[in-house]
Amino acid sequence: MSSSPETVAKVILRALTTRNPRARYVATPDARVMLAVMLRMSDGMRDAIAVRTALAGARPAELKWQRDLATSHRSLSELLRRQDDRENALVEAQRGLEILEAVARQAPQDLDVESELATAHTAVGNALWARGDTTAALAAYETALSRRTRIAAARPEGERVDLVLLQKI
Repeated sequence: MSSSPETVAKVILRALTTRNPRARYVATPDARVMLAVMLRMSDGMRDAIAVRTALAGARPAELKWQRDLATSHRSLSELLRRQDDRENALVEAQRGLEILEAVARQAPQDLDVESELATAHTAVGNALWARGDTTAALAAYETALSRRTRIAAARPEGERVDLVLLQKI
């Protein structure tokens, strides 16, 4: 969500004229969420997200970079969930899922991408569970299980597929 130039100008004016300026100011609700997330991350996590975002943005057709970025968002979601930041944990899990859904549209037959999608649905389920939204969490877990079942059916005989998804149930 972007802000109007007038809103941004007001924020800048406030920053320039206040007696005790803060280190950071935000002009949009999205920026406020991102700032809250960034302040909770370690420098290493911030750097990893920044590098992976830059790489993925520079070459959107490079699916490996997109998948790496999705993994970073999923890891950040787990970190935030463990820090009891349930709202931002869900936002990050959903970002990772959205990235993987775009990758899957480009590589619809890739079983590894399908597996990562199942893991992303589980991460969304975990974040929803932490928020107390058990109905939506169950739906996310069921989607993950359905994907894992399709993967198991599509894999050649003898390949092992881990179906342990519902750790909390």
